[in-house]
Amino acid sequence: MEKIIFSGEIRTPIDRERLVSITGIRFALCSLSFLILNPFLALFILTLYSLYVDNSVKQTKQILLIFAFALAIFYASRDIWVLPDDDAAVYVQKYLMDQDDSLASIVSRFLLFPPTNEVLYFSGMWIIVKLLNPGIQTLLFILHLGQLTLLSLAAYLVSRRYAVFFLFIFFFGIPDPNTNFMTIWRATLAQLIFMIGTLIYFKGNPKTGRIVILASLGFHVTLMLFIFIFELYIFVRRRTSYFSTVVLCCLAFYLSLDTLRSALEYIWPSRAAMFFNFPEEYRVNLTEAFVVIVLLAGNYFHKLSPVARFATFSFLAYFVLCQGYGYTSSLTGRFNQIAWGLAAIPLFEMVMKLPKALIAPVIGFLLVRAMLKPVTEIYSSALPQHFEPFYGVLNIIFFK
Repeated sequence: MEKIIFSGEIRTPIDRERLVSITGIRFALCSLSFLILNPFLALFILTLYSLYVDNSVKQTKQILLIFAFALAIFYASRDIWVLPDDDAAVYVQKYLMDQDDSLASIVSRFLLFPPTNEVLYFSGMWIIVKLLNPGIQTLLFILHLGQLTLLSLAAYLVSRRYAVFFLFIFFFGIPDPNTNFMTIWRATLAQLIFMIGTLIYFKGNPKTGRIVILASLGFHVTLMLFIFIFELYIFVRRRTSYFSTVVLCCLAFYLSLDTLRSALEYIWPSRAAMFFNFPEEYRVNLTEAFVVIVLLAGNYFHKLSPVARFATFSFLAYFVLCQGYGYTSSLTGRFNQIAWGLAAIPLFEMVMKLPKALIAPVIGFLLVRAMLKPVTEIYSSALPQHFEPFYGVLNIIFFK
């Protein structure tokens, strides 16, 4: 016997899962948490709840939407003028300068010089100006809402049942995504669109996935390198085993780096030296080396999904690039952001393969590590309330 009362399910003991599971409680807990608590503390609570109390897929879309709105308000409450080298201030100044431009001039700028003039990003900004003409804080909210909606869609594609847990891994398991979301808008949008495209591709819709992947170029031309890595991986993967693919692709990618440098010197000579010429002491990073080993071991022992395998290879390609040209160039900085974002997928899958009794300590460790680890100057200065436990939506709207 099974009855549906309101939005909750009442189960009989035959189901063996739990006697009573009221799915409406999860939605209410989500709403109250994001209204009252710091969004990241609310994310921590909802992660534990979805893992150990109610892991149904009901209300997942609504919860992800509430998360996107709450964190967008959290990010938009910052002061973008507190630091002179904040990229967000540069983007806002560009937005103010482009208010009187036409769509044709934006397209012509892109055709003349694609880097820093990506057509999809600036066309989207132009449409926002013409339709809404928002103030600066409203503009921040709209842009962050777009970013976080894309991230929520990626989480939903990774796992409908455990999408909230994937968000926790993304924000607590990889280096400093908050600064990227708050300052490097174009690269973050491009990163998320590329991630969604790869998820769609490897989940059985290659044509749509490839179109979405190519669309990421319209937000940041750095993705040209990732698209090359993707096509190289697909080409070799169809003809050999996974680990042979990894070896052959890394070799081909390493051999193509000089060609890439020559092309960049021809297209953008003023930046080529800055991108590629760095001393030897910048070419070793034990953290990335350790993560590469962990990801490869996870693929070998746990047989991760196809998209997690590609993400592992992308991170390995990033490591190869850094070994060749250093960790501190502008090129590898953007590559770092995108490669770590993709690495969240295999990291999530490996944690999910642990016994449930071990997942809670991992979550606790990541939370404590995030609280103890120093944050960037931009994050701490522009948003000093980032660690306040009750800096939720109500606090921001009514008391800030």
